[in-house]
Amino acid sequence: MTTGSIKDIENDDTFWFIICGFFAFPALAVGAGQLWAQGSDWLVEHHILVPESASPMVSIPAMGGAGLDLARLSIAAGLVVLLGVLTALSVQSIARRRESIQ
Repeated sequence: MTTGSIKDIENDDTFWFIICGFFAFPALAVGAGQLWAQGSDWLVEHHILVPESASPMVSIPAMGGAGLDLARLSIAAGLVVLLGVLTALSVQSIARRRESIQ
């Protein structure tokens, strides 16, 4: 029984990760496509997106013409601004803690 070096083990692991990824990627891509189609229908049914017949202001690609009207677009923009503010506050808080430690 021969024992290999750690580099040999790492190379073998890397090889098998690549092989598994090569075969798993197509299955994941098909699953993601099906999930996207079901998700778009669900979003329209629950009135998160407006259907194509309501002529949205912003159409989302690959959603069958569904998109956002003015009210939903303003809510989405507000959420993006809120996310930006929270991110800035978090970064500022981390910077203050690092300064107080030093």
